[in-house]
Amino acid sequence: MERLLVVRNKKTGKKGVTVDNLTVPLDCCSPEETPVVYEGETVVVGTLTEDLEVIGPENAIADLEKCGAGTNKCCIFLTVGSKGPECERFSPLRFQIIMRKEQMRAQREPTEFYPNCQLEN
Repeated sequence: MERLLVVRNKKTGKKGVTVDNLTVPLDCCSPEETPVVYEGETVVVGTLTEDLEVIGPENAIADLEKCGAGTNKCCIFLTVGSKGPECERFSPLRFQIIMRKEQMRAQREPTEFYPNCQLEN
């Protein structure tokens, strides 16, 4: 299954976002499973691919203000590069960012999905 899709687990009804195995430090999935981060969770869970219904693409748009840049509420997954602000929450950088969280100034690790993960104006 393609990565960065919003899915619903047909058995539990929970929504999640698929990630590729590059996002996972250890291969958590069998060939029949897809790695998923479920809403309200921070860990990746291997889920049987046949149990997942695709809702659509995960299309988070990073915003310096809404992601808390320069504040103590900054999201740990906010990065800024040549393309401007980007959300790395479900990217291959996910695990490395989480493992370095204690060394970062940013400390907010949201469990809500976009756009509910962003700060209110």
